[in-house]
Amino acid sequence: MNLSKGFSMFYGSRALENKIDEFLDRISEAGLIYKKAIHVFLEHGVTEDFVTHAEQIGHIESRADELRREVEAGL
Repeated sequence: MNLSKGFSMFYGSRALENKIDEFLDRISEAGLIYKKAIHVFLEHGVTEDFVTHAEQIGHIESRADELRREVEAGL
């Protein structure tokens, strides 16, 4: 019985699970920042804080897209 082959199989599962966890974390993070951005916009309009939040959401969304593609490829 080749144990190293079994460990590599579980390593792939663990790596995929970590990517899914990170993806979900990014989605949650973007949601929290989105909520802040909407609050700033409704209270003050388009301000520097609002633009900063929007940029942060864009960066997080890009990373989440990368992770989604990696997860899809791993399945």
